[in-house]
Amino acid sequence: MIYDDRAQLRADIRAHLLANGSRNWRLLRYRYSAVPPTTWWRLIAREKARIGTQHLVSSDEKIVTARALSAAEGELKGIGASTLPAGVPGGRFDFLASFHNLFADATKLRAHALRADGSVRNPILLDRAVKLRLKLIRQGLELERQIYSANAQRAFYDALVAEIAAESAEVQRRLITRLRDFNRVSDPRRTEEP
Repeated sequence: MIYDDRAQLRADIRAHLLANGSRNWRLLRYRYSAVPPTTWWRLIAREKARIGTQHLVSSDEKIVTARALSAAEGELKGIGASTLPAGVPGGRFDFLASFHNLFADATKLRAHALRADGSVRNPILLDRAVKLRLKLIRQGLELERQIYSANAQRAFYDALVAEIAAESAEVQRRLITRLRDFNRVSDPRRTEEP
């Protein structure tokens, strides 16, 4: 085939990269045998760069790029931070939705690292997918531990306030007022009652 249609050549290279990675070029190379080798490899390098600069490849292509993986790892590092990510509307951050999305991306990354028969296509990508999934599981367990601890602390304070209320309603009101003031000072975004 003559290579007058450079757009089709780029599309075929892209499709091959997404389906097979950087392996098994023989058939496609035969189809575009008129393309000089230096041009051929330059086009492949450009398509790899284009794929790598996207935030996420569409879900129907069943792949997550290395840049997207790095973005996911960066987002994980910020989970424990006291400030919310930039651009979060209303100061709220839906951690669980982000966690599920990141875990789905790690699963897609693992699926891309394996062939249809279950054998390993890309061991480096599989290793990164495993590490990312382990990191996500650790983060999830840490979050669960913190939630359990917060719930236990809340139950303790509720029991304490209930016992104090049984003895003196005035002391209970003063205690609740002080707890509310403390919560407002410690977290100005907090709107719920203790």
